[in-house]
Amino acid sequence: MKSHAQAVVIGGGVVGCSVLFHLTKLGWKDCVLLERSELTSGSTWHAAGGMHTVNGDPNVAQLQQYTIKLYEEIQEISGQEIGLHLTGGVMLAGTQDRFDWLQSLHAKGRYLGMETEVISAEEAAKIMPLMDPKHFVGAVYDPIEGHLDPSGTTWAYAKAAEKQGGEIYQQTRVEALHQNEDGTYSWKFDNYTRATPPFGMGPGEGAELWSNITCPTLLVRGLDSWASDPEEDGRFDHFRNARCANFAAAGHWVHHDQLKGFLKEVKAFLAE
Repeated sequence: MKSHAQAVVIGGGVVGCSVLFHLTKLGWKDCVLLERSELTSGSTWHAAGGMHTVNGDPNVAQLQQYTIKLYEEIQEISGQEIGLHLTGGVMLAGTQDRFDWLQSLHAKGRYLGMETEVISAEEAAKIMPLMDPKHFVGAVYDPIEGHLDPSGTTWAYAKAAEKQGGEIYQQTRVEALHQNEDGTYSWKFDNYTRATPPFGMGPGEGAELWSNITCPTLLVRGLDSWASDPEEDGRFDHFRNARCANFAAAGHWVHHDQLKGFLKEVKAFLAE
């Protein structure tokens, strides 16, 4: 994984993958997306996948219209099937006030280039025969309402973004973020899978592991612990850059028995 990027997107749901797609589409090729598990494994996978353009906020309505038209584009770019079905749909009004509100949305939508249509309750019943028109005043018909597969759509965004230069890393959990003095951000992540055998680690395996640790290492031991002294039993010799800290009146869990002393020692070690 690269150590620097122009932009880092955290989260591989439909929103995160859409953000990565749009960044790369706008020319930001040095972008990565980090997902703690697998793409769509969060709330996206169980989303209903319904879509429509009618909204009380005209800006949101225009954004929804743009997104629906974008789906065919990302399906073509990525080659990923998204299960797009533009069935059309109606928003019903059971009262005159509700119908007046729907008509106002229609008027705003026409100004923004949306193709909604005000229809009667009887016309709505022809589109949706299960309804009884006598219970409704009127409706607004949206020709590009429909549904799709949320998981397939997310993968379409992801594959299209990768074709445009973006990078995606799964099984990479972001643990922390920090803003630097120059305004950039640093992130801490863990992308390693650790496993231990069902039997104890042999002396040779332990020595090989410890000898590969290159960073400064602090070995902490309670003098009342059941564990042996690493300096006396030879384990200490396998570390490249380490020192030992022994604590009196402490067992195996030093940070429980001597918390203040433990924190003081660790802070001093980190400051070295």
